[in-house]
Amino acid sequence: MIELNKEYTYKQIVELLGWKYYSGGNGKKAQIKEIESSFEYYHPINKKTHKEKKSYIFTKQLKDLVEPKHGGVRNTNYIQPMMDYLRMKVDMGYDFKSFTTWFCEDLDLLNKDMYDIAYKSEDEIALFCQEKGISKPQLLSEYISKTKHHIKDMFRKSLNALAKQDMAEFYDGYTFRYKVGMKSRGKFDSDELNEIIQRIETDICNEMQETYNLAPSMKGRQLLFLIYSNKSYKDEFDEKKYEALMADESAVKLMNKAIDEKETEFGDYCGRKYIDEEHPLISYWQSVAIYQIDGLEYDEGIEKEVSNNIRKRVRRDIFNIKWKTKTGYSYCPYDSWEDATDIVAIEKLLFTHFDEDFDDGTSLDLAVLDNELKDFLLDDVSQNGKSDGFMEIPKSPEDEEELNRLFDRVSIA
Repeated sequence: MIELNKEYTYKQIVELLGWKYYSGGNGKKAQIKEIESSFEYYHPINKKTHKEKKSYIFTKQLKDLVEPKHGGVRNTNYIQPMMDYLRMKVDMGYDFKSFTTWFCEDLDLLNKDMYDIAYKSEDEIALFCQEKGISKPQLLSEYISKTKHHIKDMFRKSLNALAKQDMAEFYDGYTFRYKVGMKSRGKFDSDELNEIIQRIETDICNEMQETYNLAPSMKGRQLLFLIYSNKSYKDEFDEKKYEALMADESAVKLMNKAIDEKETEFGDYCGRKYIDEEHPLISYWQSVAIYQIDGLEYDEGIEKEVSNNIRKRVRRDIFNIKWKTKTGYSYCPYDSWEDATDIVAIEKLLFTHFDEDFDDGTSLDLAVLDNELKDFLLDDVSQNGKSDGFMEIPKSPEDEEELNRLFDRVSIA
């Protein structure tokens, strides 16, 4: 049974008690309520982060435990491959890492050069597309932007699901860089400024929307992609957000608290430097630290499964984009047949583990698979200048045989 003055996780407790294990929801909440009401306890402190852990140390039992009766929750197919991959791939550590580091280095899912290219100038993107044979630079930017959205969503949901099952412990926050000396820079991490940062960024986005009418149908942090795709908007936004954080007393206190908690080289020989007018904030970015995760044996092909889940959702979004004309008419600028070659070219450059056999059930995959068929049917365009580009009838038995072969290969339903 449960021993006093010994550390237990929630999962260890229910296993000792012989209770049904719940990953989250009302079942887990009811069990935790019963456990906490049955003991005097405290949460031990993580020696590295100086924060309370989610585990328990019981000092006195107050009453006998009775297992509550409640339902549980299930994980979705959408995040399960990412959950498994994190358990196979991630090494436990205490460092906060940017999403770029997680997705392009530690998890090795995306190509870093492609991950960053959407924020380059229009001329640089156009030149890149010309070199890679991509006909629509705007499609490249939008595909990468939506990929970032979906992989972040999948990553965070997977970590939350693992944490609910006591299979992972993580912190989702920001990494900050600030001025220490004339040329030296300090760096610290915190997950305690999330709400303040989101409030400040939302206010600035709405202010810039009112000033520049960026996108009438959007508001708040939805505007960030538009702002960061324009250098002058980005520079203005960054300047305002750093000024706002520096002017917020509660934010400065939390930043200096994080500096106190961090073991920095500056504190060893010249005294710790705090955020103030002399040592201003220079930049910050979203970052995540995974402190603990239950390992899982590697399963070959899991990377492609994760990537295919992302590709499926990005394609769906791309073909649901709505552009409005001056007359108010909305239309999607992309076509699953016309833009198939561009999309697959982008995916091959972006995804480190590219599945050649991926089929999301749309005409896009058919269009890519039947390029040979299209070439055959379009062959006489250059010869007779036909405007429709298709042969009316096969011109010979050999043509008919080849046409049947190609249609069979594509398996048109």
